[in-house]
Amino acid sequence: MRQLFYLFKRSAKKWKNMEQLTDIIDEHVLKPTKACGTRWIGHRLLAVKALDRDYKTLRMLFDDLGSGEREDTTATVSATMKGRIKDLKTHKFALYLAVYQDLLQELSVLSNRFQAEDIPITSVRASVEVAALALKAQLETPGTHVQKFEREVQEANTDSDTEDGDNQTKRLKYRDLELYGPRVPSVEEFQAGPLKTVVDKVIDCLDKRFNEFYENEVLIAFEVFDPSNMPKGKDTLAAYGNAKVTYLSNHFQQIIERNGCDPSQIQREWLSLKLDISRNHGEESNFLRLWKTILTEKGHKYPNILHLVQICLVCPVATSHVERQFSAVKRILGDWRLKLGLGMQEHLLRISTEGSDPDDFDPTRSIARWHSMSAFGRRPDTTPLSPKGD
Repeated sequence: MRQLFYLFKRSAKKWKNMEQLTDIIDEHVLKPTKACGTRWIGHRLLAVKALDRDYKTLRMLFDDLGSGEREDTTATVSATMKGRIKDLKTHKFALYLAVYQDLLQELSVLSNRFQAEDIPITSVRASVEVAALALKAQLETPGTHVQKFEREVQEANTDSDTEDGDNQTKRLKYRDLELYGPRVPSVEEFQAGPLKTVVDKVIDCLDKRFNEFYENEVLIAFEVFDPSNMPKGKDTLAAYGNAKVTYLSNHFQQIIERNGCDPSQIQREWLSLKLDISRNHGEESNFLRLWKTILTEKGHKYPNILHLVQICLVCPVATSHVERQFSAVKRILGDWRLKLGLGMQEHLLRISTEGSDPDDFDPTRSIARWHSMSAFGRRPDTTPLSPKGD
């Protein structure tokens, strides 16, 4: 995919040839994107989707450029295109492209989950486990793209059989194009062999990457504050989370005592808080909305236990928010704005990332403040916001 991206990025002529071909065959294509643009899976998934959508057109283009019959193509370019088309024509490449899409589809869900700014630390382990289960499920039932690939190939088989004497040779076709090379074994054999190897390696990477969320007792104990984990019955509610809350209060004892917390009252407040959530907030399963309500409306009732909740809330899960800040700074600091001070940069950054939508923003108060708070006069003898002509 990286080679395809640079092939068209560095040669406008080849992309023009691609567009001319799409006009002839009446197909819409996507320009190959950079698969390694960021470390987020969504970037790679977009590149794979573009390759899958352009598969037929790319094969026809490379066949044309590698034919050696074009006067505007050198022998070196023709040989390069022949090498590229050799892989694209195989049954293995087409199948693995479908498998790759299915794997990235599940991983991109996990990636997008971690890019959200409202993901609590208590849901990280569950999100990773769901992704691992979804990957393992493909070992039993093929993904949607693999199923689609198998259907399209099988449907073409009935019309592509050729007889050679007494022997009948089946030629595989995919999207009206012939596939060459040995056919990959049956789906069952493929799932038990190459696919299982890939899935096991991906899950092993996930386990290593998020190993701390499975072994760190503090992170595991924080899950007690997730409303989706709280039991409904009063009998089980009484003992729920007591040991984990005690562990957290002992672990953060110095910090919470320094901030005015009385650890001896935490267990009693925890019992009252659990009952309050069960009675009055039982339908609220969103972690952030629940604790925002309790902190703003009932913080005075649970002044000690909420110290632990606040520590849980400030624990960062991902760095996507910070990375968005870097992107915003690049938009703010251009070639013509290099003299902006740090204070002004911070103001503009906050407006860009945390400000309201421009269509909904009423600038009246901001303009009035700008006019009245200036160290120097703002347009003397001019009434702020007065109608034109007054």
